[in-house]
Formats: sequence, structure tokens, C-alpha cells
Amino acid sequence: MKLIFSSLFLMFFSFQIIQSQVIESTTDNSSQELFDYHTLKQKNNKTTAWIMLGGGVVITMAGLMVNSAVNSADKAVTALTLGLIDGEPEHRGDWMIYVGSAATIASVPFFISAGKNKKRQHCL
Repeated sequence: MKLIFSSLFLMFFSFQIIQSQVIESTTDNSSQELFDYHTLKQKNNKTTAWIMLGGGVVITMAGLMVNSAVNSADKAVTALTLGLIDGEPEHRGDWMIYVGSAATIASVPFFISAGKNKKRQHCL
């Protein structure tokens, strides 16, 4: 078992070394190319951040609505989810709250990255 694991480990890392990419250090980019690169990167990061923030808030609110509907009447949840959820009635919307909160929190690094790229494009 140790021999097999060691052999696979050695083959994996030797393959990575052989297949690695060489980055040329003599790339001459004009300031316009760098400006365009950072502008595009900033725009993509900001769009991603807003989509994740909006989607996260919507999913979190839907989870809260499902939980409140469950507490008031199980019939409302069945109508809202078309009867597709089979869980304990008091915990049906919890996963939506967790996923929505995670998406909302995950949008923060994209906003930070967009801000850094905006600063870089103004420094050129």
C-alpha cells in the first residue's frame, strides 16, 4: 500500500514538473494594454460581486420567508415549494439562508478586487 501511494505521489509531482508552463519575463505591455486589462478585470469583478450580493440577499430572504411560512402554516410552504421539500417543517428554509449568506459574504472579496483594479488603472 505504501509503495503504491509513494509511486502515485512521485508520478503526479514529476508529471507536474514536466508539464509546467514557462512564463516569459520580457513581456512589454503598453500602458494602454495595461489600462484595458485592468478596466476589463475591474468590470468583471464588480459585475460578479453585484450578482453574488443580489443573489445571496434574494436567496436569504426566500429562506426566511419559507421559515416564517412554516411557522405560520405548513400549507403555505407546500404551496410555495410545490411540495418538493421533504424535511422537518421548522428547518425547511435553513439551507437557503446558509447558501444565501455564504454568497453574500463571498461577494466582498470581489468588491475589494474591483477596487484594487480601479486604483491600478488610474495609476497608469
